[in-house]
Amino acid sequence: MSEIAAFELHTGLLGTPQKKLAYADDVQDVFEKGLSVNRVKTLFALVVADIFWGVAQFDMAVDMLKPRAKTLIEYREAAEFITASRPIVIEEKASKGVSGSAKEVLASIIELLKGYSGDWTAEAIEPMIVKFVEEKGLKLGQVAQPLRAALTGSTASPGIYEVMWVIGKETCIGR
Repeated sequence: MSEIAAFELHTGLLGTPQKKLAYADDVQDVFEKGLSVNRVKTLFALVVADIFWGVAQFDMAVDMLKPRAKTLIEYREAAEFITASRPIVIEEKASKGVSGSAKEVLASIIELLKGYSGDWTAEAIEPMIVKFVEEKGLKLGQVAQPLRAALTGSTASPGIYEVMWVIGKETCIGR
């Protein structure tokens, strides 16, 4: 029996998400096994189904995390920011990005988001943020890095517009 077949069989028998994650840790480099994206989504769903609220968010998360994750455990770890409770824990390196003038930028972004009533998609969020950056005479990094730190707790994440879309408007405002 292949590792993948064993994973599918045993995760159904293991019960708790923690046990499923422990077993998934043994399933290494799922992409090297030539699995299709749909197959990866099926396996990923077994260990993270409890954190997603819709098919569109799940599909977007799988696609945006794929470059950063080589195993199912790495997928789970990379997805933690999506459902992190507030206040979000910010890594030491990232905390530098939310101090000083960055706090003012974040406060302005909060007001911008509160007033935004358009579609909440990555494609719609990008021009809104770019326009904000241009109007304030800033560089994109001066906005994207504080946003990334505030929304994910890290200095590294998928694209900031995708992050904003997948966690939702209210979560963006709240974090």
